[in-house]
Amino acid sequence: MTNLKSAVSLALIGLVLLAVEIQGARRVVRTTNVNKAYQKWYNKTVPFYIDPDFNPTEAATIRQAINAITAGLPPSCVNFMEVPSSNTAYKIKFSALTGGPGSQGQTYCYAYPGMIVPDCPTSVPGCKGPTTNTEQLVSLARGPSGCWDGTLHSLMKFVAISLGKRNEHQRQDRNNSITINTNNIAAGMASAYNLYNLNASNLDAYYGSYAYDLCSITHAQPNDYANPGTAAFTVNAGVMPSMVPKMDMLSLTDCKVLSMLYGCPVASCTQPPCGSMTTGSPPTGSPPTGSPPTGSPPTGSPPTGPPTMAGTGSTPPAMTGSTPMMTTSC
Repeated sequence: MTNLKSAVSLALIGLVLLAVEIQGARRVVRTTNVNKAYQKWYNKTVPFYIDPDFNPTEAATIRQAINAITAGLPPSCVNFMEVPSSNTAYKIKFSALTGGPGSQGQTYCYAYPGMIVPDCPTSVPGCKGPTTNTEQLVSLARGPSGCWDGTLHSLMKFVAISLGKRNEHQRQDRNNSITINTNNIAAGMASAYNLYNLNASNLDAYYGSYAYDLCSITHAQPNDYANPGTAAFTVNAGVMPSMVPKMDMLSLTDCKVLSMLYGCPVASCTQPPCGSMTTGSPPTGSPPTGSPPTGSPPTGSPPTGPPTMAGTGSTPPAMTGSTPMMTTSC
């Protein structure tokens, strides 16, 4: 695999690799994660459980957001498997709390960049060293800085990130599509709009492969992380669409990136092109009703070595530093 040279490093939630594989005379371009602290989920299966602190309506909405993500991918591309909290398989915990029952609520929503590598050495940026943890958190905070705004979109964002999709609005080439209004960004939230770092000595990932995607489920809305009544960024004149659609669905590029990440057929992605979408457009089809499957995840342990070059993601609090960074949402 030959890495293209548009590098990006650790900055609030993630980065994406443009890797080129040469297979005979054929070049295959795909976006993948190179941060050795994270990898794609083992066997395309994501065990998870929902904190009982969520009421039945909230829990049902989380399951609907999960279903909307899997419905937006090729059939059987990724499987979310609901398990009991006592299950020993490595899994995701969806929670709005900072700890156990009765603990303080989370302030922000965030997700880690794919599955945390359990024995990632501390010498690797972002790694915390060997761990015996059996779960990782997806924070779905309530409150004014949380992600319960009445849309599936804002919950789906963090499900997609947990699979490995990175924030679109932090790409190095974003200024061709949006203009950041620095003075409008809320105090303490400037890192939410940090660009991916090009410092190759601290390389986390690369971006590329596809054009900038205003329709990505991971793209911030203009009022995200902004002072009240202001916009943190504006869409540049002549860019299509002329706004950031907030749809309860993966974009075409989201589908393609995640499909390549998990080895699924990109040709099966059928979402409309981003330029044809508007905020008022209905999603294509409806997410399936009901709950994700329950039962036991595949036997065996997740890979324990460095991640393969096929994972991407995002991260949580510690807005700076080498520890996992936050992917927040309003």
